[in-house]
Amino acid sequence: KLPCETIVAGDINGDCIIDGRDFAFLAWHWLTSSPLVPGMATNPYPADGATSFSGSVLRWTPGEGATSHDVYFGTTSPGDFQGNQTDSSFYPHPLPLSSNTKYYWRIDERNQAGITTGVVWSFTAGPSR
Repeated sequence: KLPCETIVAGDINGDCIIDGRDFAFLAWHWLTSSPLVPGMATNPYPADGATSFSGSVLRWTPGEGATSHDVYFGTTSPGDFQGNQTDSSFYPHPLPLSSNTKYYWRIDERNQAGITTGVVWSFTAGPSR
């Protein structure tokens, strides 16, 4: 088939017709060539709002597509930046955590397409073991 004599807006595949094939071509190209920003971290341990937490490690389920995690942790929201890591668990310091103290933490997920800011979780430390 001969190419169109004029440029037709929306005719992505160049067949002089604007139809579902153009949309399919666009969608395929977009899905295979443009990475998506990562999903949000979920399932915090300890659970958000937990009281009497006496553990020594924080864990979470990484967001889909995340390649690393920015960790924030501290006694003020959202916590101080602790660093970027590939592991989905974090050992706060200094340990033991201060009894009856509320701590805040957040995980921002990263990949080559960008950063997804997480929600702020909190827990209250219980007595040391």
